[in-house]
Amino acid sequence: MKILTVLTYYRPHTSGLTIYAERLARAFAKRGHQVTVMTTQYDPSLPTKETMDGVKIVRVPVVARVSKGVLAPTFGFVATKLVLQHDVVQLHLPQFDAPGVAFRARLFGKPAVLTYHCDVLLPQGWFNRFVNFVLDFQNNMAGLLASHIVTYTQDYADHSRYLSRFASKLTPILPPVELPNPEPGAVAAFAENHLTRERRPVIGMAARFASEKGVEGSARCAARHPGKIPEGAGAVCGRVSERDGRTSLLGPAHAAHPRI
Repeated sequence: MKILTVLTYYRPHTSGLTIYAERLARAFAKRGHQVTVMTTQYDPSLPTKETMDGVKIVRVPVVARVSKGVLAPTFGFVATKLVLQHDVVQLHLPQFDAPGVAFRARLFGKPAVLTYHCDVLLPQGWFNRFVNFVLDFQNNMAGLLASHIVTYTQDYADHSRYLSRFASKLTPILPPVELPNPEPGAVAAFAENHLTRERRPVIGMAARFASEKGVEGSARCAARHPGKIPEGAGAVCGRVSERDGRTSLLGPAHAAHPRI
């Protein structure tokens, strides 16, 4: 089967969404499918075409950036050609260009499956509110045009303002997770170093920090109800930066840091 995967950012860009897409594309290729990833050339130094792990990658040139998105004028032209060449289209959302690709899939009689990763909630400000509105509209149009929608869990689907609208064509599928075996003694050393045996409950989070992740909200809830988890601890693993020789949390986590 010829599978076309479409998303805004792909490897070497690093995020939960791109890692998910990469693992899924590799798995399809290993099973004998012909997989093409259509994405943007967000970094001009990246080649417009290459093959990685049996997956063909097509990158569309970018002329400008808007918030977390990009403007790629030839995206529609390339999408038309690639949708015609493939049997099924897989779209990763949130994605501004998703409804145009989903429309082409429906027009050419190709099934389009959306994988919805998260609701986007940008920081406050009139411009971010406008971007959120436009992206929500685009995602909704893609959902209406899609043949089916996939998300991680039923619990998330029940509480997502987006997914709750498409319950009739929704299937929860757990994401592909690849974890190396820990070094001998590493688990015990981590527990001793961070007192995880003495403090309960221990809440772990491994993620790129962004406002929609809810780190600040979780920290505020814990601070307001200290009696609920008096001995609790939070183990947070995410992107860090070095400032003056010290490691600090970035973005929303920085505000929550005193509470973690």
